[in-house]
Amino acid sequence: MTILSPRSNRIYRGDHNNSPDDGTNNDTLEHLAAHLEGQRLSERQAPSIWLGDFNRHHHMWEGEANGHLRSPPDKITLLLELVIEHGMQQLLPAGIPTRIENGSETRPDNVWASEGIVQRMVECNTWPEWRPNTTDHVPIVTIIDTDIPRSQEEARPNYKRTNWEKFRKGIEGAIRADETLSSEPRSVEEMEATVDALTSHLQTHLKATTPTSKTSEFQKPWWSDKCKEAHRRKCTAYAESRRWRATPDHPSHQAYRVAQDKMKRTVRASKEEHWWNWIDNANDSDLWNINRFQKQSNSDGSREQVPPLKSSNGTLAQSEEEKAAILAEAFFPPPPSLAPAEPILITGQLPEWSPYTVERIRRAAGNLKHDKAPGPDGIPNAAIQEALPMIEPVLVNIYNAAMRLRRIPKQWKVSTTVVLRKPGKPAYNVAKAYRPNSSTEHARKAPVSPHGRGHLTPLRTFGGRPGRTTTDALHLLTCEIKKAWRQSKVASALFLDIQAAFPNVVKPTLVENMRRKGIPEAYVQTIEDMLTGRTTRLKFDGNHSEPRPITNGNSQGCPLSMILYLFYIAPLLEISNKTNQLTIGFVDDTTLLAIGKSFTETHDILKSMMEKPGGVLDWSYRHNSPLEISKVALIDFTRSLDKRKESTPLILSTTNSQGNPQSVNITSSESYKLLGVILDHQLYWNKHQELVHARVVKWTALFSRIHRVLHGLPIRMGRQLYKAVAIPRIQYAADLWYVPPHINASETRRQGAVAITNKLQAVQRRAAIGITGAMRTTAGDVLDAHTNLLPIDVTLGLACRKAAARLASLPKTHPLAKYIKRAMWGKVKKHNTPMHHLFHTAGIDLTSMEKITPALRNPNAAHMFKSTIDNSREQAIERDKEISTQSVAIYTDGSGMEGSKQYVTYWELKQSTQYTKENWWALR
Repeated sequence: MTILSPRSNRIYRGDHNNSPDDGTNNDTLEHLAAHLEGQRLSERQAPSIWLGDFNRHHHMWEGEANGHLRSPPDKITLLLELVIEHGMQQLLPAGIPTRIENGSETRPDNVWASEGIVQRMVECNTWPEWRPNTTDHVPIVTIIDTDIPRSQEEARPNYKRTNWEKFRKGIEGAIRADETLSSEPRSVEEMEATVDALTSHLQTHLKATTPTSKTSEFQKPWWSDKCKEAHRRKCTAYAESRRWRATPDHPSHQAYRVAQDKMKRTVRASKEEHWWNWIDNANDSDLWNINRFQKQSNSDGSREQVPPLKSSNGTLAQSEEEKAAILAEAFFPPPPSLAPAEPILITGQLPEWSPYTVERIRRAAGNLKHDKAPGPDGIPNAAIQEALPMIEPVLVNIYNAAMRLRRIPKQWKVSTTVVLRKPGKPAYNVAKAYRPNSSTEHARKAPVSPHGRGHLTPLRTFGGRPGRTTTDALHLLTCEIKKAWRQSKVASALFLDIQAAFPNVVKPTLVENMRRKGIPEAYVQTIEDMLTGRTTRLKFDGNHSEPRPITNGNSQGCPLSMILYLFYIAPLLEISNKTNQLTIGFVDDTTLLAIGKSFTETHDILKSMMEKPGGVLDWSYRHNSPLEISKVALIDFTRSLDKRKESTPLILSTTNSQGNPQSVNITSSESYKLLGVILDHQLYWNKHQELVHARVVKWTALFSRIHRVLHGLPIRMGRQLYKAVAIPRIQYAADLWYVPPHINASETRRQGAVAITNKLQAVQRRAAIGITGAMRTTAGDVLDAHTNLLPIDVTLGLACRKAAARLASLPKTHPLAKYIKRAMWGKVKKHNTPMHHLFHTAGIDLTSMEKITPALRNPNAAHMFKSTIDNSREQAIERDKEISTQSVAIYTDGSGMEGSKQYVTYWELKQSTQYTKENWWALR
């Protein structure tokens, strides 16, 4: 294969293998394996692409509609092993068909690429319009940018080496000497001057106590003396060869080729040696860097390379400012022109805001991530936390002034937006293939959210609320569907796709919704000002764009963004007002559920919910939240083949992007991924189990990069990485799709998820081989024992028991409370829900579980008790003298380890009582 670079005259040559494969044998794959092994032995490995008709079907690349297509294990295993062994990544996104025949769309063709090529990909997609009439295969077009300019490296402060003691002393003296910081500002100008002064002090002393680090663009940590010597010999041989260039047969030319080849091998060996030395000698602090490296391809993360972008008129944007303009238009759309809002009917007023206190500021600062990157002002969270004892009175004055004046300092309205790639997109020359990641001033991230009653948002809102998870929303959906089935009814679900949910938030509409919920005017006006006058600078390719105004949307870098969006989307979740209707929301993932005797009835209900006045389409228009109609999915849930045949497309009357009316037909799908879980129309969970298996197989392939027989992480760290990354990926939503294998009294065969358990156990065995460096024929149970890993069925069983305990402890106000109570009574005759299986196989008494209500506390309220742990006996004695003046004190030895007793002493008004560990828990 020959590839000609359009930006240079270099020609890249590679090997081309074209062996027929009808899917009945592995001749082509065996030939490929032998070819790759030959390259490895000859040390000629280079970035490569595998593309063609592999004639293999697997869930990793087939669409959801083709979940029934599976190649036999003896035909697919070799391909997967080659992909894992050579670290190949799939360029053509999953679900794109490459063969169209008689209305059937399948994916026998594929494109795989090595690590160095993935980040240079501009586009990898099918072009069906180019398909010739003589074939049923669709052309696959892959565009790779082979000439990417270098980014200029900036000198950055190394906050890990900051002299914090000197920094604290400098800040203390500066705050004491600056009289403008001693009182609360009385005007907006004074408040902004106070923010400027505080920021200046922090920046000045950070600069004086923090060294800078600049990584040279030519720095190579693997460059060794051997490489230097090989390079010197190659240069000497080149000079000699050039001197005799008029004599083609002169031996200097061969000597130069030998020296050049030797340098390549020396550099490759030095890179490999440096990598494995770092892996072999890694410590705990390196573990997460290793995980980051193994799951990402070559990239510098925050400086993602953006190729020329297509504008709306079809032209290409080449310069940085032209790219920034296109990205800004996609990230921050202008506000729409909407009709005036209806008069506001306030349902109830919450208590007004209470002044900030030092304790509240301390708790907010303590919740900040210590090592998070700094905002636009260059002040990291670590500096705020280190200087907090000195600056907390100043912060209290600023926050109280902001709430009293109902204005946010203009310095806190500036942000930096990092441009990041969305993974798995077919083309990266369009703005929709990127997403914004906003970073704001860390000093503004204090709790300014209103506190009050728990019914401010709709009951079936699950995202952004304490005590509610994604699996809760899925449990509610499955319970309602199974309940309809038990009543000989059917259920239809419509899954909405809201375009650019946060950027499309309209400020006047948000303010109106907050006032309808009775939010105090001080909060409303402060938040309204917070969303006014914002600017941001886009960061990509190592450069910053000019400041660009943000006139619409929610502040994605602000902790309040989630709460504000819940107020914004609340009217959508209040649309269902009948017993056969249900609306479930998790942030911008909204599901409409209709229940009826036939799918004709359920489709009529969904059509009414969408088109009625005040319905979904009306909300979409009034809230500037357009629906991606092409991505709206419909599933008709039933296990009856006869009822399934009666299903007809759902017809909606809507408008297109130009405002013209149109009719849209939505055909029922067999499955849909909601909140990371694939729902199939029969709720058998087979497709999601395949997805879990595909995910862990992919991770294991990446995990194999850092393990060899003679090299790799220590067993302890490899086990820690596997348990911290792979196991959570397997366990996610296991209480929905996993039933622990068990044997009923009346049956001899194991029941439950036996097949997926065996598959996952095989994957864990492969990971254990990498962790220990054992032989490939080592038994899985032996590897589990040596790596101290639980068998996968035990691991998932424990996850299910924890989920059962959490569900049993939910309060009565939770939407799942009534379903949990019924499921605890025992299984039903037919259509048991995942909760029925969960409680039936838990093996623990769940009826006596304590009901835990998510805590709703006044953020300014002080804690009733203060806990202290003294470092020495003398300090404990001095502390005891202070405590003796208090009315109530509790002493504990904090032990209870290794089976020993744990004692607790309760002291009140000079009367003391001793309790053992068991008696103390009984007292609670």
